[in-house]
Amino acid sequence: MQPILIAFVVIGTYVSIGVIVSFSFIGVKDRHVSLGLFPFGVRRFSYPEISKVEYVEHVDTSDYLGGGWKLGQGRSTVILWKSGPALKIELTSGKRYIVQSDGASMLVEATKKKIATSGS
Repeated sequence: MQPILIAFVVIGTYVSIGVIVSFSFIGVKDRHVSLGLFPFGVRRFSYPEISKVEYVEHVDTSDYLGGGWKLGQGRSTVILWKSGPALKIELTSGKRYIVQSDGASMLVEATKKKIATSGS
């Protein structure tokens, strides 16, 4: 009986993590960049708020004690589920967001284009 219960707990944990991961996102929109993790909310940054955006070749989950939405890492908020490339957004307020994404280089370029055309 106990092995079956353990199996359900383990499977349930992996399914829960998979659902959360599937609802994390980064979006480069016409007026802002969106970072989100359903159901915890969405952060939107207008292009004038962004002072710098750059590509980070590799972030490692072990540097942040595992994956997740990590608040209060210095002046940084980190969103990562696995090690890999990331985009780093620095705001005019000094706050930084580091977000792991396999498409980080494309997102950085798209954000830079939007910043350039927004007049900031």
